[in-house]
Amino acid sequence: MGNAFLTVLRWVLLVFAGLYTMHFAFIAFDGLIKPFARYHDTEKKHHFAILIPVRNEEHVIGSLLDSIGKADYPHDLLDVYVLVNNTTDHTPDIARSYGAHVIDYGNTVHSKGDVLGRAFAELTKHKELDAFAIFDADNLVDAGFFTAMNSALQHGVQVAQGRRIGKNTYDTFLCGFYEVFYQMQNVLFNNGAQHNSRSAVLNGTGWVIRSSILQAHPFDTVTITEDLELSAQCALWGVSITYVHDARCYDEYPMNAKMSLRQLFRWIFGQVQCMRVYTGKLLKKWVAAHSAAAQDLAMVFAMPAAVMIGGIGLVLSFATMPLHKALLLMLVLILVLYICFDALLYKAEIAHCTVQGFLFPIFMCIWIPLMIVCLFKKNVAWKPIEHNRNVRIEDMKK
Repeated sequence: MGNAFLTVLRWVLLVFAGLYTMHFAFIAFDGLIKPFARYHDTEKKHHFAILIPVRNEEHVIGSLLDSIGKADYPHDLLDVYVLVNNTTDHTPDIARSYGAHVIDYGNTVHSKGDVLGRAFAELTKHKELDAFAIFDADNLVDAGFFTAMNSALQHGVQVAQGRRIGKNTYDTFLCGFYEVFYQMQNVLFNNGAQHNSRSAVLNGTGWVIRSSILQAHPFDTVTITEDLELSAQCALWGVSITYVHDARCYDEYPMNAKMSLRQLFRWIFGQVQCMRVYTGKLLKKWVAAHSAAAQDLAMVFAMPAAVMIGGIGLVLSFATMPLHKALLLMLVLILVLYICFDALLYKAEIAHCTVQGFLFPIFMCIWIPLMIVCLFKKNVAWKPIEHNRNVRIEDMKK
C-alpha cells in the first residue's frame, strides 16, 4: 500500500511539473526562433521624464547621468529627476552638478516602490510629459535607448522593457551567470511572450511607461519587487508590456557571493509576496477574460511552490529508480540543457559567457533552498546592494 501511494504521488507531482515546464518551454522556443521586434524611426518625439531612485550612490550616479547626456535624442525632451531617499552621502550634489532635478524625500519612504509612487503622483500632473523612463543609479544608458523607446511608443506600445545587459560581465565568474540569467529573460521569456500575443515582464530597470497609463491607474505597490508587481497590475488592467530589444541599458551585477545571496533572497521573497497578493486575482482575470498575460504571471509567481513540488517528484523518482536508469535520465536532462543553452548563447550574442551558460543549472540550484525558505517567511528586512563599479558608457562599446 505504501509503495503504491508513493508511485501515484510521484506521477502526480511529475505530471504537474512536466505540464508547468512545457508551458514555459513553448514560450521559450518561440523566443529562440522568432526575430526581435523592431520599430522604424518616426518624426514625432515624445517627452520623457527620467526617474532615478537613489540612496547612497555617489560612486556611480555621475556615470549614469553622463551616459544620459550622450543620448542621441533631443535633450530638451529628456527631463532627469533624481529621487533621493535616506541618503547620507554626496549623491544629491553630484546629481545637481549634472543638471538633474533632485527631489529629496528624506527618510519618509521605505522602498523603491514608495519613491516611484510619490514621484509619479507629482509628475503625472505635468501635461507636457508623455512617458516615464526608470533606471537604477548603477546603470548606464545606451545612446540609442530613447530613440528606440520613442519609436516603440509611436507604434502604440504602452509599457516597454528594454534590454538589460551587464556593465561588469567580465569582472568575476559570478557576473557571467547574471548575464545568462537576464538574457534568458530577454530572449526566452520576453521575446517569446510577445510573439504569442502574451506580455513581457518588467525586470527592475530600463523600462518605460506612458503617463496616460499612470493617470488612469495610479501607481501603488506593496511588495519589495515593484517591477513584478507592476507587471501583474498591467495584466489585470489589460495593458500589454512589450520587449524592446534595441533599447539597451547596462546594469551592475553583484560581484561576490554575499551581495548575490542578498539580491536573490530579495527577488525570491518579492516573488512570493506577489504570489500571495496577486495569484487569485490573476487566475480570475485569466478565466474571465482569457488573459494569457494573467495566466503567465500567476505561473511565474507560483514558481517557488512549483519548484518545490517538482523537486519532491524528482527525488521520489530517483529514489525508486534503478541506478543505471537514474544516471541515464540525468544524462538526457543534461543533454537537453546543453542544447537549450547553446541556442540561447547564440541568439543572445553572449558567447563570452559560454562556460557560465553550460554551468547555469548549478547556479540555479542555489535558488531552490532560497525559494523553499521564502515560501515560509512572513517578512524580509531590506538591505542595500553596494554599487561601486564606476565605468563609463564608452567602456561598453564592443
